[in-house]
Amino acid sequence: MNRVKLVNVTFLVTILIYLGGNFLMSALLTEPLPLAANVFITEGMVLIPTFLFLLVARENPLKILRIKKIKIGTLLLLPVFAACIMPFMTLLNAFSLLFTENQVLGVTQNLPETVPYVAGMLIMAVAPAVVEETVYRGVFYSEYSRVSSLGAVILSGFLFGLMHMNLNQFVYAFAMGCIFAILVETTGSLVSSMVVHFCINGFSTSLVYVFSLFGDSLGSMTELAEQTAITGTTLLALAATAIVPTALAVLFLVIMSRIEGRTANLVSIVKREKRGNLLSIPLFIGMALCICYITFALLVEHGVIVLN
Repeated sequence: MNRVKLVNVTFLVTILIYLGGNFLMSALLTEPLPLAANVFITEGMVLIPTFLFLLVARENPLKILRIKKIKIGTLLLLPVFAACIMPFMTLLNAFSLLFTENQVLGVTQNLPETVPYVAGMLIMAVAPAVVEETVYRGVFYSEYSRVSSLGAVILSGFLFGLMHMNLNQFVYAFAMGCIFAILVETTGSLVSSMVVHFCINGFSTSLVYVFSLFGDSLGSMTELAEQTAITGTTLLALAATAIVPTALAVLFLVIMSRIEGRTANLVSIVKREKRGNLLSIPLFIGMALCICYITFALLVEHGVIVLN
């Protein structure tokens, strides 16, 4: 079995473990797990198949994952790059809310009441940045890029979005996954996407703790956000605020590619060269399971399907 097919099997196994694990927890547990335990188990279910892939691949894991040093100039630009792409992510999140509810809001609003700030950052920022980047940019993108750079960007981003298992997060996670893959190709290092992923999650998590200092303001803002309808005007306003930061993000990508001496790598992404096939039956099965789960959850949310 070639490495791309093995990655596709890894994705299918990840989905099966995720769905099976969640089914067992819902069947056996009478109360929801604490957030820290839930994140630990969920990230573990995602990481284990990838760890097994690295064992089977019989190649230096650091080489597969692209764990390499980045230059100081790049490191300094990464938080700025993260800030520049956040308005675009906000726009995509708002667009998804035309069709579904905000899946993250309910999880994070009670975070300050359950864990201290440092623990909250570990749970919501550090763990996802390390685990998800290792899986989706470290293994999936790296292996897919052996076949097609552009295909690898799109497919690894698509799988990253699907793995969130809800329409709300899928929309912006798909785009974020593509951007992170481009960033890894631009810098040649997984460290860059880990840093940006941490910055984005860390900023959102920090805001929750800051608002919690004002008592009921966080609850009021959460309630207001849930009740506020997304309109075409809202989307246009968000799009207008995202244009300049997004353009700057592209500029920073070019600058970082020059700092790292990888301008040719950045340009190569848009070339449609193909050295094999990225798709296989296990991948289709895994994607179908995700799509069915997301669709089912959406139908339940809108009352089309009623669970007893």
